[in-house]
Amino acid sequence: MIKNQVSYGMLLGLAIYLSIMYHEFITTSFAIILILYPVLLFFCILVMKRGFHIQLSTDCLVAEKQQPFHIMLLLENHSIFPILKLCVELKYRSGSCVKWKKEFYYISLNERSTQQVSCGVTSQYCGRMEFELKRVFLSDPLGIFRLCYRTKQSMKVSVLPKFYEIPQICLSQSNNIYLEEEEYSKIKAGDDPSELFKIREYQQGDRINRIHWKLTAKEGNLMIKEFGRPLDYSVVLLLEPGSWKVNTEQTVDAVIETMGSISMKMIQIHRFHFLVWHDRTGQLNRYKIDSEESLYDALAQMFENSFSEEDLLTAYEAEYRIEQYSNLFYITGRKTLPQVGQVQDFAKRAKTWILQIISDEELTEEEQRDYLEQGIEYIAIHTENLEEIGQIFDEKEF
Repeated sequence: MIKNQVSYGMLLGLAIYLSIMYHEFITTSFAIILILYPVLLFFCILVMKRGFHIQLSTDCLVAEKQQPFHIMLLLENHSIFPILKLCVELKYRSGSCVKWKKEFYYISLNERSTQQVSCGVTSQYCGRMEFELKRVFLSDPLGIFRLCYRTKQSMKVSVLPKFYEIPQICLSQSNNIYLEEEEYSKIKAGDDPSELFKIREYQQGDRINRIHWKLTAKEGNLMIKEFGRPLDYSVVLLLEPGSWKVNTEQTVDAVIETMGSISMKMIQIHRFHFLVWHDRTGQLNRYKIDSEESLYDALAQMFENSFSEEDLLTAYEAEYRIEQYSNLFYITGRKTLPQVGQVQDFAKRAKTWILQIISDEELTEEEQRDYLEQGIEYIAIHTENLEEIGQIFDEKEF
């Protein structure tokens, strides 16, 4: 633009010089035209700006990783002049990336017309992808003037992780499970007399000690009490990507996909579980996962608030010390793992697994031996080999 202004200024200066030197009708008229032309251009571009409008939208709010989706720009020109040079600045960032990236789209728009521009987007990482539209630049045909049309529009698209197939997981079983807040099934009866599921008429084979005598006397028919069935949330998945200053988007992405693959397998085998992480506000989030819908809800919350660098194991132990579990998965992207003594407290109460997402070297054999001596299983999962997670669990017994 500066180059165009300098060029036009030189041309105008030459025209004025010739009109002074030769003082003829042609040279004088040419100089006057060159003086008035920028004024006319500026007036036209002001009219274009007043009649211009842009709207940001998308064809989906939930997308799949590495699958294209579209961001739409709806442009309207209500003025009587065509917009020959239009530059749209679209900012975006994906996954755990902090820095914004920019894309520029150059468009022309006829007078009194509407045009929709579709921009194909593909995210290499799962998470919340954010888009911002703040500035659009309108230029005249010669590129002498450029006015900024300011708007404030934003949009978020959730990019789901890949779920890798895990053929089999043999979980450790424990009958000594204690949860601070116990829930009961709403669709299936059990054997817990502290919770009443429903009352129904007697059927052959029912136990006599479950007869509801007062209601039987009132109804004139034998009525049976069905007790509650406690929901077994004996599996915990602790999710800790680690430091943003050290880890790459690829590592964070791999941590989430490992967690999602394990959680999806738990859902398939009907094992309820907890999903735990620290968000960036410092709050400890603990979600009960009992269906695919609840897993997707947890992922949406996770993408919204991102992660904190605080020590998850210490925070979780402090808040839920009295609860007992049968299986605990600690999925982390940290370069430096916690001391054996810190994890040992968990290993005393549940079968404990450390799944470390790595991009280079894993723990030495000596360091792994320290964990194994305390009954803690260590698995290194490389960011480039996530599809092999199913094979890892085939080789291990829970």
